[in-house]
Amino acid sequence: MIRKGYIVFFNCKEGFIQLKKRSFYLKHGIYAYVGSCGLNCAKRISRHLSKEKGKKHWHVDFLANLCEPTTALILNFEEKKIARIMAAMFYSIEGFGNTDDLEVPSHLFSASASDVISLLREKQLL
Repeated sequence: MIRKGYIVFFNCKEGFIQLKKRSFYLKHGIYAYVGSCGLNCAKRISRHLSKEKGKKHWHVDFLANLCEPTTALILNFEEKKIARIMAAMFYSIEGFGNTDDLEVPSHLFSASASDVISLLREKQLL
């Protein structure tokens, strides 16, 4: 079974995202986070769209301090494929969200929904 990939878009303020062991600086702007989900994509994405996370587990959970989620896309392609395509085109926040995918520098990209949709159409993924 291919795990579906998804992209959640966030409108972020300028500042630092502090994780347990490191921090990341974000400029003000729109960011796209690439992740994966199994059969229950709605539950995973609902967590990302919610302000209430409970215990912060994934890197993306820490965005809630600086960022507001705006929209999400679910795709029938694996997370790693989506991240590789986006890494070739968009500025990435190095080391964010990719601890299980060292082929790309990140799974968080500075990119608007319209730019990502255009890229995915160009690559015939939409």
